[in-house]
This record gives sequence, C-alpha cells and structure tokens, in this order.
Amino acid sequence: MNSKIPSPIPQSAIRNPHSSAPHSSAPQSAIEYRDPNDLRPHPKIKDLPRWIKDSTEFNALVEDIRDHGVQQPAVITADGLVMDGETRRLACKQLQVDIPCVVRPEADLINICIASETLRRHLTKSQLAFKYYPLIREVFIERELHDATARTVRKFVPRDFSAVRELSKQVSEFALRLGISVRLLEQAHELHQLFDAEPRLWPWTSDGAKRNLEILGRDVHYDVTFADYFGSCIMHPDIAMSLGGALEALKQKLSQLDHKHTGNKPAPKSPDDPLGDTPSKQLMLLNEAFKHCGNRWEYWHQLHPVERKTVLSSWHASFNIAPEEMKIELLSTTLDTLAIETLTTLRTKIAAELKQREK
Repeated sequence: MNSKIPSPIPQSAIRNPHSSAPHSSAPQSAIEYRDPNDLRPHPKIKDLPRWIKDSTEFNALVEDIRDHGVQQPAVITADGLVMDGETRRLACKQLQVDIPCVVRPEADLINICIASETLRRHLTKSQLAFKYYPLIREVFIERELHDATARTVRKFVPRDFSAVRELSKQVSEFALRLGISVRLLEQAHELHQLFDAEPRLWPWTSDGAKRNLEILGRDVHYDVTFADYFGSCIMHPDIAMSLGGALEALKQKLSQLDHKHTGNKPAPKSPDDPLGDTPSKQLMLLNEAFKHCGNRWEYWHQLHPVERKTVLSSWHASFNIAPEEMKIELLSTTLDTLAIETLTTLRTKIAAELKQREK
C-alpha cells in the first residue's frame, strides 16, 4: 500500500491506551507495516464475536485510529494470518492505511488470545466461554469422536477411553487459563452444535426477543439465525445473556417451531413447495446435501492446512449430531475399508516378495 498513508503511530507505541498491562510478556518482534488487504483472520478466530461494521463501537475505533493511529499492533503469522487485531485490521482497511504488525509463531495462537483477554476484564464468564470456544472446538469434536468409537465399535477395537481422558484434560486446562468452568465451555459447545444444525432464518415475535433486537439495533421485522440472535445477546454488554439462559431459550424456541411445523398436522404445502415438510422432501434434501458434499472434495487440496481443519471441524460437528445408527454404519464401513486396504497392501507386498525370490 505504498500509495497510502501509513498509520501515524510511532513504532515504540505498542500498548493499548485503554489497557493497564502490556499485550503479552513474550518478546516482541520488530514492528512492520502491512497492507490490511493482504492479511486475513486466522480460521480459528474468524468467527470470534467482534464489533459489527458501522456499529457505534466500530465507528468510534475508526475515528480513534484516524486521529491517533493504531495504538497496539496486530499479531500475525508469517503467512499473514491475523491472530489478534482483526477489528483493527478492518478499521485500517476502511481508512485505507497500513496497519502495524508483529509476527509471532502460529503455535502461540491460544497464548496470544488468552494474554489479550486479560486486558478485557469487562467480559462475563459466559462471554469468555462463548467467545473463545472456537479455539478449543476441535478438541471437543475429537473427544466426542473417540468416545463414540470406544462405545459403539467395541466389536472391532478394545474399549479404550485414554484418548478421551487426555482430551478432557486439555479442555480443563483451557478453562482454567481463562478462569471459567468446564461446564461453561460445554454449554458453548452445545450451543454451537445447535447453531450448526439450524442455520436457517427464523422470526422473533415474543416481546422479550423484540426488546433484545431493539437493544441490538436490529429491525424487529427481519428474521435472523439462531447463531446471530443468541450470539449477539450473549456478547452485548446491555443484555449479557448467560449460556444456560441461551440454551434454555433456544431449546424452547426449537420445541415451539417443531410443534408448529411438524405437530399433529403436517405443514401446509404450497405451489412452490409441493412436497411440504414430508419424509419424501427430507429424503430428497438429505440426498442433495450428501451429493453436494461429494462434489466439493475436489477442492480439498487447494485449501490451506488450517482451512482443512476448519472443514474437518464442521464435518465432525455434523457427525456428532447424526443418529446413532448412521454413526455405527459409517464407523463400521470405515473400519472395514481400512482392513481391506491393509490386506490388499499386504497381499501386494507378499506377491512382490515372492516374485523377487523366484528371480
């Protein structure tokens, strides 16, 4: 961004004026100025709650950077993945100015996030758990996969829960470092699973929901997703909905919708949806979903390794909420396939060895 004005903050100013402690006790790399368009958020922090563009808070940050420059450099990887400072990057992008950055190893991601959070004492424990759950999500999913394998595939492998215990230890250590309970992380995990299972837009007609939408500055007449509504209510300082309260409200909403759409009377059909909400339609949708998933695998090798982990996390989330019958079938088929491949490889090696001996 040579044509743009670099951020005016001197390189020696690396502390947040609103904080009382430095960003991290780790040694700081030299500060370098980067084009915000050349950077992108690390996949593990991409979905962390942050100020919405054009919100009062975001606009205030933009004006502060315009007047005083960036007071605290963003922390990035050598590949340009932002580990801390994504909101600052977006503000600099809007202002078309370079952003000061320091480069740190990608392995320090969790340490960086937790060190950054020590400067934000205003968050509740529910908000901390919800905000930083994405950093530990893969551990939850892997733990559930190991647990499901140990419980449902005991015909093929010994029941061994050592991996489950080790992963549970990682969750406990993460909770301890954030100063929250494991239960809160488990509630955040359950919420995200429900968000993934129901990505559709829903109407919010109760008085309480309308009040919350007004506080959030949203139009009460527009439908929003569960993730958008409950995520915003949890993180907004004037609402600060607890994770337990969000789970209870979400399950109640799902129960109402299920009764409304799939109760004693089937949902009405329309000319644009002749199948209505019927088993035939659901079978068609399932088949389409698996077909589209199969068509996407050709792009797998084009993904960054971190992005592949994100895809695997989504796949694991879908697997975890699948019916037990499907889990058992998938795991059994996979084990059978692995056994066949192993035997085929072994047979090929034996044939090659015999042929070599004949020579």
